[in-house]
Amino acid sequence: MSLNDWFKPKWDERRFPRLRSYCLIKYSKISEPGAKEAKEVTNIRDISVSGLQFASYEAFPKNTLLDVKVNLPDMGEPLGARARVVWSKKVSKTSESYRVGVIFLDLSEADRKAIERHIQDAASDETGKKLLLGRSFLQKLRGLS
Repeated sequence: MSLNDWFKPKWDERRFPRLRSYCLIKYSKISEPGAKEAKEVTNIRDISVSGLQFASYEAFPKNTLLDVKVNLPDMGEPLGARARVVWSKKVSKTSESYRVGVIFLDLSEADRKAIERHIQDAASDETGKKLLLGRSFLQKLRGLS
């Protein structure tokens, strides 16, 4: 293993490009059949076709199932999917807020394409390129790899 491999950033290992995006998300826990869960509204931090990260005032145990609805720009209806929590981290020792990472479990093909378009639209704009997370994706856009 080379020294460069040792210090390779985690985001470089992601399968899909992520876009820093602050769209609204509405989510609720999926629980026992018939149980009513409160719907919460917050901002996403980033999104890809495989999942997203959002801000929350609640810590979520790993593998918690959520029903999510995301409002992307230029979409009439929010995209919806079930998602599974893969991590939940407190923002700081003094803060009561968390960042939560989820993967989509049943994203429709149309919604997946809408997310792809959202990321491609950002990639086609100089300012939007700065919001893309993942060096290897940027290199491909520039024809470097």
